[in-house]
Amino acid sequence: MPASGVIAGRVWLDRNNDGVIDTSELGIADVLIELSGTDLGGNAISRSQPTDGDGRFRFTDLPPGQYTLTEPQQPADTFNGITVPGTGGGTATAVAAVPSVISSIELLANGEAVDNHFGEIPPASIAGRIWADNDNDGVIDADESGISGVTVVLSGVDDLGATVSMSLTSDGEGRYAFDGLRPGTYSVSEPQQPSGTLNGITVAGQIGGTVIGTATPVDVVPSSVSSIVIAPGDASLDNNFGEIPESPDLKVSKRHEPARFSVNNPGRYVISVRNAGNRASTGEYQVSDRLPAGIVLAATPAGTGWLCDGAIGD
Repeated sequence: MPASGVIAGRVWLDRNNDGVIDTSELGIADVLIELSGTDLGGNAISRSQPTDGDGRFRFTDLPPGQYTLTEPQQPADTFNGITVPGTGGGTATAVAAVPSVISSIELLANGEAVDNHFGEIPPASIAGRIWADNDNDGVIDADESGISGVTVVLSGVDDLGATVSMSLTSDGEGRYAFDGLRPGTYSVSEPQQPSGTLNGITVAGQIGGTVIGTATPVDVVPSSVSSIVIAPGDASLDNNFGEIPESPDLKVSKRHEPARFSVNNPGRYVISVRNAGNRASTGEYQVSDRLPAGIVLAATPAGTGWLCDGAIGD
């Protein structure tokens, strides 16, 4: 029985996940491919080899028969893509099935069954930052700091229809990154408002300079960026959550009674101090006021929670 048949193919990084080896797409080296089958005499055939530097494999000197190609291990830093039967026909496993297999390859005497390809896709990522947006403009300025230890939740559905849910906490600079994602549609959310802050501006991120996603407005909590659609190898960056630090805001007002002062008649000034901010003030505060020329202090004011050190006659 002649044994000069060939079964060949390639393992490649299918960046656009279309099952076609484009000229810009590269092969993946050192991927083990296993060949198994039975020749026309019922004899078992079993061989294996790694792909070459261009991702190609080629089994030669094969007798006619029916064969199966298997990629037993997923190549590092990839997800399973589209597996394509070659010129010898056969049946490829679906993307969701691993390991990838092309079975029922018919090899004729002295025949060639080529273009049996195993497509792989690069992982995608979604990243951003939680920061103290002191001027509340939605831009991370050089003097604004990240907020660490904030929980961020990623949820969505990948291209295989699988539900994805994971969480992490922001690092010392307020940064977070969900790596190793299949293509799909995702959301990132901040379920709890960081301590000591009010909700600020949430910013949808960019993929290749284009904004992809929808951020919740300031008056909606919890904050989230939804509808982040990522393709293989995409990096969705700058999905950022701005927070406004809580702080006191002291305001001083002054009015006089009666509306018009007259010579040798008493009058008074009423000075009011209030906190219009979103955090209680601490410590002591001093308010200084100088009386207009021709007016002297007739009595030293007194009240609860404050002191006046003005002297009568001053």
